Amino acid sequence: INLLVNKNGTASNDATPYNLAAAEDWIAGADAAVNVIDAAGNAITATIPAPSSGGSGGSSNGSNGNNGSSGGNTGVTTANIDGVNISTQTETDGSRTLTIPVVDGTRTEDPSTFSSAHADIPVLTNNNGNPVLSVSLPTGVGLAANGRSTPMSTQNAIGDLIQRIERETLNDNDSLSQMTIHGQNFIASLSQAERVSVQTLTLTAGSSQNPGLPVIINGSNLPGDGKQALIINAADMPSGTIIQLDNVAFAAIIGAARVVNGAGANFAVGNNQAQYIVLGAEDDILFGGGGNDTVGSLGGDDQTAGDAGDDTVFGGAGNDSLSGGNGSDVLNGGWGFDTATQAGQLSDYQLRINGNHIIFTDGNGNVDTLTDIELIQFENGSSVAIAYSNNEAVAHHLVKTWLDRDLTPEEGNAIQNWTGTDASLIVEAFLRLPEAAGLRHMTAEELLTGLNNNPNIIQLDVDRSVIGNDSNNQGYLPLGLALSADGRDGYDVLRMQGAHEDVHIELVNDTLEITRLEDGAMLSLTNAEMIAFDNGENILLAHNQVEDILGRLFQTFFDRDATIEEWQLGHEALANNINSDVILNWFQNHANLNTLNDADYIQALYSQTFGRTATETELNLQQLRLENGEITRDWLAVDIAGSDEAITTIGNVLFVEGV
Repeated sequence: INLLVNKNGTASNDATPYNLAAAEDWIAGADAAVNVIDAAGNAITATIPAPSSGGSGGSSNGSNGNNGSSGGNTGVTTANIDGVNISTQTETDGSRTLTIPVVDGTRTEDPSTFSSAHADIPVLTNNNGNPVLSVSLPTGVGLAANGRSTPMSTQNAIGDLIQRIERETLNDNDSLSQMTIHGQNFIASLSQAERVSVQTLTLTAGSSQNPGLPVIINGSNLPGDGKQALIINAADMPSGTIIQLDNVAFAAIIGAARVVNGAGANFAVGNNQAQYIVLGAEDDILFGGGGNDTVGSLGGDDQTAGDAGDDTVFGGAGNDSLSGGNGSDVLNGGWGFDTATQAGQLSDYQLRINGNHIIFTDGNGNVDTLTDIELIQFENGSSVAIAYSNNEAVAHHLVKTWLDRDLTPEEGNAIQNWTGTDASLIVEAFLRLPEAAGLRHMTAEELLTGLNNNPNIIQLDVDRSVIGNDSNNQGYLPLGLALSADGRDGYDVLRMQGAHEDVHIELVNDTLEITRLEDGAMLSLTNAEMIAFDNGENILLAHNQVEDILGRLFQTFFDRDATIEEWQLGHEALANNINSDVILNWFQNHANLNTLNDADYIQALYSQTFGRTATETELNLQQLRLENGEITRDWLAVDIAGSDEAITTIGNVLFVEGV
């Protein structure tokens, strides 16, 4: 471009616009570490030489008329991968464009690949041929991937990343500016020795897309593979398209997508569309961008922000930092010591308490609702602490009054989890701090003077515990403030609104952690036997291996979950040491499989347990076992229900030994 643009600023005689950000380091000798962007969209016009007859100028895909490549091509190769014909085009700028047509439902599946419901395509591989970045596409979805085939230094990666962001955010200066800043911050957080692979992924949809199946994007968390930084353009996909993002260090997301999972530490930023970005464990940094977004994380010490728009923001477990940004926002910190950031200062808001919620209303009528937030920091002026117990209020008062600071997340979390403590023990711990050495002559009464009317502490003093009795208990619990529920003895059923897909359930330190995915409300559950959803789905909680297999037998024999009554009946049968043959005979009598021949019986068990038919080898093996008397029909069902594949496939039975 330095041959085309007049460096003195005079216009060329052609009307083609050029953005300077696309020509970073265009003057010979320019500092490559300095990154130039044009966030205002100002244009420089330049004369473009006629293309040579051998080049096509690259293919065009996506809403902006490009696939991330800015050069011509030097040749195309094709290959069939997982039943899809893939073309690879090497561009004159050194990048490579991988084009995957919309996946057809008639493709031939490669059984050795990751997912039978997807075309699994490696985009980048390491020197050993192992995938560094792969994309799994369901039927009805296509993709163009552009970028260099090898990782680059952070110095080169930042320029490449910014240029790609600019190309994908034409006519959206707000997204350009925010994504550029976050991209720079991500690269700056890496060591100078780190290597980064930058790719633009442009998704396209066909008429046969199944909206329930996600596009799966897998990066690598192996140190030798470096980091992957992606610009994911889903602008041409239907709103709500699910993108499962795992082990991808940085992602700039364009379009109204639903981005989920997020194994590994993720840095993700959305554009001005309404997006759902909820990722998983480890420490995430997530920004919603413009639009009315849902932004949250399920674990780790996270930074989550809604930015502009009316957003829902949550942190999940861990010590999190949350920000709603402009607009009316709903924030939920979940478990841990969580901090919210508000614009301006406290006097800019009307503050009121509604149950366990803190509500701020600003002068423009925007309303922010905060739940499970322990500290509110304003851009200007003093912070406000929210104490959910007297012990928390004591700790906040001591450090605010005498040390002129806030509790650190580590200190706050320690107070939250300090069982059996009281104000006197907290004062003793406070006085052991090196910075409190000059206060050790003071009494506890003197140190706690003014606690009950401290203007910078809101005291809610709530009870987070719900404890059952030894009877059989069943019912709903209010979700909002994080609660801890213990069913104790008996057969206990937690009822929940909606469906299993509406919550995330994870076993953490012998406790089931339940997070509502629409707003981050959390519940910790122990000593329960079932979670029953209003849509009819039931999660069976098995406390030993025998219960674990028994729970899956309902799927194997009936192709469904156990009902509340059936699971209780099974529990009682095991508790009363009912003979296993009696239990299996009950299943056979209620399953209506007795009239099937052996082959059909085996196929029925495989279909209902694994969601697939038995292979010819599997069918022959199981028939031979039955014919030779090595196993009965009843115990074949037990064998199948106890297999590793059944454990993986049947997601509504959770083995929660010790819970």
